[in-house]
Amino acid sequence: LEKAVQLLRNADADSIQDALRLLQNTVFSFSMKVCGHREDAEDTMQEVLASSLRHLAKIEDPGALSVWLYTAARNRCWRNRRKEPRGRAVSLNELIPGDMELNTLLAASAIDPEQQLLRNEDRHLVHEAILKLPPQYRIVLVLHDVEELDTEQTAQVLSLQSGTVRVRLHRARLLLRKEMDAVFHPGSRVL
Repeated sequence: LEKAVQLLRNADADSIQDALRLLQNTVFSFSMKVCGHREDAEDTMQEVLASSLRHLAKIEDPGALSVWLYTAARNRCWRNRRKEPRGRAVSLNELIPGDMELNTLLAASAIDPEQQLLRNEDRHLVHEAILKLPPQYRIVLVLHDVEELDTEQTAQVLSLQSGTVRVRLHRARLLLRKEMDAVFHPGSRVL
């Protein structure tokens, strides 16, 4: 985000394109965790960046930029969630890796394939466990622990008090631990 803010200050076309590329990754990654579906995350990323383009150059603080982008992405994901019926079917095309994913996989092929597979599987399991959390806890966990916003910034994005964020973060971590324990120790009962 700091690099994006610097590039936006230059105000030339190439710098703005580079800044948007950086911001695309940030908004898309966050949107995937909140929306839960690739298609929704892509739509959210495009809408947020398109609607915010004329305002981005005015923001000079990377922290303020992250709060603003995450708030816009959260609002868009939640707005669409209310419109969609529950239990949306997943198409086969959504399961096929995109160009960016394939390039990442090819670049990582020099790493031991077995280790890479285990790392990817662990990431997938954590991602799935996060998606099972209730939305009010998932959003706090994603903003604070995944996107690395501090408690005050998370509270600002969610329009909550800092104490509420801390409580929800604690509960989210407990729920995530419970979900992960169920995955790694099926059949055992967690108290």
